[in-house]
Amino acid sequence: FVHKNEINNKDNKYVSRFLSTELSIEKFKYLKDYIKKKGLLTSCTPFDENSVKLIEDMKFDILKIASVSSNDWSLLERAAKNNIPKIISTGGRTIDEIDKIVSFFDHKKQIFAIMHCISIYPSPDETLQLNVISNLVKRYPNIKIGWSTHEDPENMLPATLAYAKGASIFEKH
Repeated sequence: FVHKNEINNKDNKYVSRFLSTELSIEKFKYLKDYIKKKGLLTSCTPFDENSVKLIEDMKFDILKIASVSSNDWSLLERAAKNNIPKIISTGGRTIDEIDKIVSFFDHKKQIFAIMHCISIYPSPDETLQLNVISNLVKRYPNIKIGWSTHEDPENMLPATLAYAKGASIFEKH
């Protein structure tokens, strides 16, 4: 996410933040293997086509498409070339765009889930639009619907309400 012209920009706090969390492939593999050893499923989010290949090579259990990439059709095409189950976040997407995503992955015979997501960090309660979850459950009865949350970590009520609305997968940021 750091443009090559910004890599040495000490005035941009986001550059140092992203670079400070960068892992080598070896450390990344160690972390993935450790999670697997603990009996948990592993997931990984690619932001380009080369990263999909890395996810395949490392044998992740789930491939997660971020909201920002959910209409990146070259990435989606590449991601659909494997049989790794997908979780697709839909923050900022219209229902027509979500219909296209669902149609695409259905057509490609993929196993996938859709995550309702509000792309505000953190998300105030009044922005959560939790009724969208029940609407997605009705609209796509054969697809698991989840809730990707960005609200205050201490606030458990939205996740409880999301569950009551039909969410069966949860991702908390």
